[in-house]
Amino acid sequence: MLSLKNKTILITGASRGIGAAAAKVCTDAGAKVIPHASRESENTNSDFIYEDLSQAGAGQRLFDKALAVNGKIDGVVNNAGVFLSSPLSMDKSDEWDSGWETIMAVNVQAPADICRAAIHHYRQQGGGNIVNIASRAGHRGDGPENAAYAASKGALLAMTKSWARGISHENIYLYSIAPGWVETRMAP
Repeated sequence: MLSLKNKTILITGASRGIGAAAAKVCTDAGAKVIPHASRESENTNSDFIYEDLSQAGAGQRLFDKALAVNGKIDGVVNNAGVFLSSPLSMDKSDEWDSGWETIMAVNVQAPADICRAAIHHYRQQGGGNIVNIASRAGHRGDGPENAAYAASKGALLAMTKSWARGISHENIYLYSIAPGWVETRMAP
């Protein structure tokens, strides 16, 4: 079993749901958790780092801020995500485009940027771990109104597998977890 005692772990989307539960488990196991939320209104805890992951460059900015907190990061849990419906019946193309762009920015681009930053950091410190929270939808698809979400989680799974296969020999390990239905605000 991997010991988390005295490890520093960045957890995105830690203000509620799966991220909040992961933060508690890691803290209870002795880790120093650096929690992230997208907006200050989501949490009043001063330990949180706030970054809107739908914005360009947010993943790198978040990792840099987290690294500044403790000077090292041993693990990352990329949990933050959005679930927006983008039905084929949407009348306005700009709404369709906006939904897809937001989903891909938060669920794919930001985790990719965080992984990239973490991998560079881990190469300097001799290793580390990344856990990307995917979804069953990434494996099996979802309803037609949720194709963007399913596509984003499929991309996250493929990215994780590709890096895991290519860099594990450097003591850098990537994992994906695809939970089933979990009652959260995102999936009530």
